Amino acid sequence: MTHEPGLTPPSEPMAPAWGETAAEGPPVPPGSPAYGLPVAYQQVTGQQTHQGGLWAMILGILGLVSGILVLPTSGITLLGMICSPVALGLGLWSSKAISSRPDLYNNRGHAVAGWVLGLIGILLAVVMLLVAAAFVALFIWLFAGVEQ
Repeated sequence: MTHEPGLTPPSEPMAPAWGETAAEGPPVPPGSPAYGLPVAYQQVTGQQTHQGGLWAMILGILGLVSGILVLPTSGITLLGMICSPVALGLGLWSSKAISSRPDLYNNRGHAVAGWVLGLIGILLAVVMLLVAAAFVALFIWLFAGVEQ
């Protein structure tokens, strides 16, 4: 390799000889640079579970179960009214995030199940509210006629 006069090649940090330790860390093989990526910035290999998709499915199941339990108890549970919209929003958000990175995440089914169950739970809660309102209106109508 020839160099023009007056120019020096850029100096690159050299790794210590094999067996010698760097300022910190294990011995470095010869020919490799003395620096590397920190652990937090290394590329992740393999598939991961997106936590938003998992929580969307869990909240969707809780919302649907509490919506179904409204029928025999003739009551309106607050759990279903809170969990179902959260599951819908979280499922849609995480489904979009998982679709944008299919190489990294592997649980798109959890996210889709979460927003579908959230939607069903919301519809079930609306139907139960209408049934409860009709039931109250029926009692008001029945007892309003008795007083006269």
